[in-house]
Amino acid sequence: MGAVFRMLNSRGVSTRRIAASADITQGRLYDYMNGKSRVEKLSLFEQIADAFRIPGHLLGLARRSWEPAPADPDHQRADRPSPDGDDLAAMATTPATTTAPTATSPARFPWPAPPGDLLLAANVAASSSHLALHAGAAAWARTGLDLATRGPRVPALTARLNTMQARALAVAAQRIPAAYALDAARRDLDGAADTDHPWLSPFDAAALASESALILRDLDQLDDALTHAEQAVALRESGRERSLALSRIALVDIHVRRCDVDTAVSVGHDLLSTSPPLGSVRVVQQLDELRRLLEPHRAYGPVREYLVRFDDARRARMLLLADLVPPSPGGTPGAT
Repeated sequence: MGAVFRMLNSRGVSTRRIAASADITQGRLYDYMNGKSRVEKLSLFEQIADAFRIPGHLLGLARRSWEPAPADPDHQRADRPSPDGDDLAAMATTPATTTAPTATSPARFPWPAPPGDLLLAANVAASSSHLALHAGAAAWARTGLDLATRGPRVPALTARLNTMQARALAVAAQRIPAAYALDAARRDLDGAADTDHPWLSPFDAAALASESALILRDLDQLDDALTHAEQAVALRESGRERSLALSRIALVDIHVRRCDVDTAVSVGHDLLSTSPPLGSVRVVQQLDELRRLLEPHRAYGPVREYLVRFDDARRARMLLLADLVPPSPGGTPGAT
């Protein structure tokens, strides 16, 4: 969503207008645009789609109330499948039209005309692939790669898309295709220029290392996964705390799967030392998954002591996310 905000702004939509449409402060908008925070609320996606007339399926949403009913019976489902390259290409090349928003007629999205903006559609596909890892991610990644070949070459973008495709293939246990896609991502990133595109989501060596660890974990190549996970943590230590937390979660996960519980607990304490103010739905969800992975080892003293500290830290994070994540009926997942 940060990429969409940046593109809107680059096309002449003021940050004040974008913030008002999303019902957020300009400071929060700048955080989204600069990659300091990620949009976690579904309602914000819906507000932006409605305010700028972005078809719902392009943002992973159901058909919006103002969209015409599809004539094709195969498209009657609210959860329309991910668009193909032609859908997103049309989005990116329709001539721009802008209308001032009103209470009954929100602004029409200023779809950019230059062919280079096909990269925006490819970037949307990459983000959608990341969000839909277990449902349609490979299709989103293929769509993005198709779009990326139609515009200017941006190796960091194709590296991200190939990585997302590799993750989806790894989840599906397609070992050889996943390995090929991951190799393609590495080649792309090796050829990436140092310059940043003004609105493409960043994808660097740390991101590739982090995703590679998850891909290799899902392929049950745990020794190689460990190497990449440790590299990701080392590269993230001077970066954003959210990314560092996610990399440490992956590292603990891999240690547990390798039956190295003592090292997992040691790294887990480093994980909990990540800034307490860090509030992220994704971090909390992955922490819950990590706790479930550790629970079978609860009889081991160091794990039991760690889980007590873990639950205290989770409660503190949940206070920050009370308006985003409903409390579990039974309290902390897995707690006894």
